[in-house]
Amino acid sequence: MAATKALTPRSLVNAIDRSMGRIDFAPDGTILDANRNFTDLMGYSLEEIRGRHHSIFVDEAVRSIPPGFNRYLEELVIDVEDMPDEATCEELNLRDTRTLLGLYRGTPLTHRHVDAPYRYPERIVIYQRNIERMCRSKRRMVTQIRRTVLHEIGHHFGLSERQLRELGYA
Repeated sequence: MAATKALTPRSLVNAIDRSMGRIDFAPDGTILDANRNFTDLMGYSLEEIRGRHHSIFVDEAVRSIPPGFNRYLEELVIDVEDMPDEATCEELNLRDTRTLLGLYRGTPLTHRHVDAPYRYPERIVIYQRNIERMCRSKRRMVTQIRRTVLHEIGHHFGLSERQLRELGYA
C-alpha cells in the first residue's frame, strides 16, 4: 500500500496557485500580485495592474454606458468592494455571499419628491471577487461588470427585479 503524503499549508497554496487564477489586494483595493493564470485569463500583464486599484476592471465597463445617461448618473458613485460584508448579507437575508454581484443603495428617481430631506449620495457597489469567480476571461468579466452596473442603475431609475429580468439585466 502506498504511503499517503500529508499536505502542508504551503503545498496546498501552491496547488491552488497552479490550478486557479489568483489576484491579491491590499485592504485599500490596491493590486499587490496576481498569478500567471489570472493575467493570461484577463489579458493583462502583472506590470499593467500591480499597484493600481482593482476598480480598473470596472472603469472599462462604466465607459461603455451610453453618454445620454450621464446627466442621470451625476450623483451616483460606483464603488468596488471585495465581498459583501456580514451586515449587508444579514440585511438582504443572503445565505451565500457569493451570489451578490452588485448592490444599489439610494432612493430611486421614481420615489423622490421636492419635500424629501437631504439624501446620502446614491451608491452602487460592485463585488469584485464574486464577479471574478464566475468569469473566465477579461471580456466576460467586463461584460458581467457592465451588466451588473446597468442592473443597479436600473434600480436607480426605479426598475424592479422583474422588470430588469424582462429587459435581460437579471
